[in-house]
Amino acid sequence: MPSNCPISKGELTIPGGPKLVVEMRARPSLRAKVRSIVASNLTRFLREAHQELELLQERARQRGHAGGLVVIFGSLEKLRSTSETWQEVLGSAEQIFSGGAPYLHLPVHVLYTIPTALVSRRFKRVSVLPMIKLTDRDGAPFAAGLAAARELVRRRVPDEVLQAVFGPDP
Repeated sequence: MPSNCPISKGELTIPGGPKLVVEMRARPSLRAKVRSIVASNLTRFLREAHQELELLQERARQRGHAGGLVVIFGSLEKLRSTSETWQEVLGSAEQIFSGGAPYLHLPVHVLYTIPTALVSRRFKRVSVLPMIKLTDRDGAPFAAGLAAARELVRRRVPDEVLQAVFGPDP
């Protein structure tokens, strides 16, 4: 599994069944089954997800992180489709993110990436954050982007804390 892949393994407890370790990306039939189980137990799934996030939020605060937990749902901007289905996919994404999207409200700070094509559409409470190029297409570090990212982090985290966590600057 490449190091830049999102999480592909997870543990799943099926109500009344065993805990399974799953490979979601590799098995479309398993993804469909998990979606079906979640859909048929949506209220319970949402309630338990909220409870777990609230517990994590409290742990973060107890450890001195006054701002609490931030969850980032990345790669949603990379929705895939064919040229024939792009408008349908875009419409589906717009439907998810517009109208208040009640299922997307979580008890923690949340960032969702969205397709750039949706930015021009009207959404409530959406802020656009620019992406920073950190590597070239061949994977080589992009110095200007890395410097910009470091500066953004330095504005939020004192240098001594960064050095304690990551060591001295390269």
